[in-house]
Amino acid sequence: MSQLDWCLRYTENENDPYCTTEQALFLIGTVKDPQMTMEFLNHPDTVVIFPLCWQACLFGSTRRFDKSYDRADPLQLRSIRSDQKRYADRFVVSPVAF
Repeated sequence: MSQLDWCLRYTENENDPYCTTEQALFLIGTVKDPQMTMEFLNHPDTVVIFPLCWQACLFGSTRRFDKSYDRADPLQLRSIRSDQKRYADRFVVSPVAF
């Protein structure tokens, strides 16, 4: 994890939040049927997503991010919530019901 480039994205809109789930982090990428391996983690298309609270989320990747700190794109927020719904059994923190 220390070899990844990290960035923080945030939102101020509690109607369009990040959410935390029982999974502390999850990974997305282009590898088909990924197994949690160092090969997958180090793949250039893999992104580690670590929601901190409804306002902020850390992202890690072997690729460098353009900005290390920036406002979240609303499409990104929706995409992450959609991924979380597929992977998580329950949401731990969200200011709105999904």
